[in-house]
Amino acid sequence: MIGNALRSVATVLSLAGVMLLAACGHGNLGGLMTTPDPQQIKRDGTGIVAMLLPYGDAEMPELVELAASMENSARLAIGDLGTDALNLRVYNTNGTVEGAVAAAQGAIADGADVILGPVFKDAALETARIASRNGVPVFSFSNDPSIVSGNLFVLGHTFENSADRILAYAVSQGRGRVLSVHARNQQGLTGQQAIAAASTRTGAEIKGSISYEFSQIGVVESVSQIVDAATLTEADLIVFTADTAGALSLLGQLLPEAGIDPEKVKFAGLTRWDIPASNLANKGLQGGWFPLPDPNLTASYGYRYQYTYGDPPHPLAGLAYDGIVVANAVLAEDRDRFRMAALKSASGFTGSTGPFRFRQDGKIERSLAVAEVRSNRPQIISEAPRSFSAPES
Repeated sequence: MIGNALRSVATVLSLAGVMLLAACGHGNLGGLMTTPDPQQIKRDGTGIVAMLLPYGDAEMPELVELAASMENSARLAIGDLGTDALNLRVYNTNGTVEGAVAAAQGAIADGADVILGPVFKDAALETARIASRNGVPVFSFSNDPSIVSGNLFVLGHTFENSADRILAYAVSQGRGRVLSVHARNQQGLTGQQAIAAASTRTGAEIKGSISYEFSQIGVVESVSQIVDAATLTEADLIVFTADTAGALSLLGQLLPEAGIDPEKVKFAGLTRWDIPASNLANKGLQGGWFPLPDPNLTASYGYRYQYTYGDPPHPLAGLAYDGIVVANAVLAEDRDRFRMAALKSASGFTGSTGPFRFRQDGKIERSLAVAEVRSNRPQIISEAPRSFSAPES
């Protein structure tokens, strides 16, 4: 069985992490758009929103596709908002730090009030450094909250947010003895730290943390350690940081085979287990929990996008939609000054997948649902809140 499982994940393990915005996001989408020349775009409003996207990298066409879908999504947001007060200008970063620096310099020279993007973490840091000299806020499409500071924010879905949601729900269900399992790489470490931090906010108790070498053999060798730790600590929840492109499927298969009873020790994750949906057929993941945005609102956004552009949006394109929502709200009353107080309003904003807001420390908080895998399908067991009623902390 282990041999079959190894063969089934040989390819996906090599692709692990591609959905992490801290590195990059890839996926399928439809019609590709060309990059407009910022100098040729008619200014039809008083607020200039510059969007830095990775067009033009011939060696990574998936980035060009991502850029096109994000641009489409941003224009969809402008249409949904019914505003003529935003002038969207798109700048090509070529997917590099150097390209992002040049794009940021061009955007600022053109009078940008807000910068959306870039995609990569390192490029976002350099962009924010340049933009800070002119007091221009930068909303990166990264999901790494560690880079948030001063004028730099992230729009991506973060492990911190997911860990808070999953652990809070688990505690409410009487499952607060947590064992975390993560790869020994940046994604795994970030996830493990998010789980540890969330435990202090939710009342969960971390009973242990098991790491594995990010390889097929590394995952297999960790199984006995995970089983022993779960038994010795009497953990009732194992939280995986892995996604469906990584070790999740293999862990879901091997742990029950090694003696973990998912009825007694619930499996949970910080990532979307339903992308691709075929992952939910994994027998070991039945009954497991994972966070996701409001399915109804996400579907509504997807329908509008596909109706407008003919193809589904890239899974990450909604971040550009949300960026436009933020820019429109915080520039609405004063086009000459970015209103930080409006950005950090406790009520937040309504984006492509539901409510989100920025805490006082600048980190993003998104409304999430909790789904349980039942009969190979996700079943919502805790709805995503439609508003933020409690003050943020």
